[in-house]
Amino acid sequence: MLTQSIAGFDPERTSCPKDNRVVSPIILKHLDVSYFTSLNAEEMYFGPLVTSLGDIMRRATCPKTGVRPPKPKIRDKKGRKVTPLTVFPGDGRNILFDTSWPWLLTGKIITSDNDTGSGVLIGDRLVLTARHVLPWNSISTGNWWMKFTPHYFDGTEPFGSSFVSDARHYGTDDSEFNLSHDYAVLRLFEPLGHQLGYIGTTSFDDDWRNLNVWSNIGYPFDVGGGERPAVQNFQPMEDDYEDDNGQTLETEASLNHGNSGGPFFAWFENGTQVRACGVASGEVSFNSDVDNSVSGGDNLVNIVDWARANWPL
Repeated sequence: MLTQSIAGFDPERTSCPKDNRVVSPIILKHLDVSYFTSLNAEEMYFGPLVTSLGDIMRRATCPKTGVRPPKPKIRDKKGRKVTPLTVFPGDGRNILFDTSWPWLLTGKIITSDNDTGSGVLIGDRLVLTARHVLPWNSISTGNWWMKFTPHYFDGTEPFGSSFVSDARHYGTDDSEFNLSHDYAVLRLFEPLGHQLGYIGTTSFDDDWRNLNVWSNIGYPFDVGGGERPAVQNFQPMEDDYEDDNGQTLETEASLNHGNSGGPFFAWFENGTQVRACGVASGEVSFNSDVDNSVSGGDNLVNIVDWARANWPL
């Protein structure tokens, strides 16, 4: 399988490419933007905002109101319901204290549904998370919010925080489309990644199966009470399944509520690049073997590339 990837940005490496030098322009040319579902249909003022970089005053938007739908269920390719994440024997998660790049880039997400998740900076003002972390109940009422805090720690915001102005994700109406596309990109009001940096993304190659190279960060409730970031390193992906340019990756990395949306990432290009292959999604049965799932694929790379192009600094 030919993988796609786009680069990240370490603010201390001035030679590190910021943009999409390894993304095929042919793939991008044929990217069907109609896949993306906007959460923004009606405009309302949240008050004037001027960024530190002189960004002009802009309007925040929120979705149309309507009948309150149930929160979308995540299902695998065969339509089977995906259950919450699980912890496996030999749990290797530890509290993360390191605040260097890229460890500080993963943060806690809180939402207007009184729920939490995890996400990671993937652009100057962009965050990647799981689609099911979005506050679907609030969205249905037309009044929703999300807040991202990089390296949130015991209620503190050591690197600032930002509310979300916009979100994009793949459609939820196709049950065969959900698990392999359980990711969303968020646009922040504040360009936190401009100072902190961000990671890149990559689709997963079959040759990477069972390589103990992946790290994961998130805010699980059973480690630090969801108040401290938990990290686990040297995790493998046991298998991968293709679905409409998305991927479902199988792992026995220990995950729990609060981990959803947290990245699985590794180092590339002699350690100069860090790229995520997907985000924590749910627990699912793979051929009667119950494991945790990670959502990724070419469309993860595509949606991040779309956000970088359409939501510039």
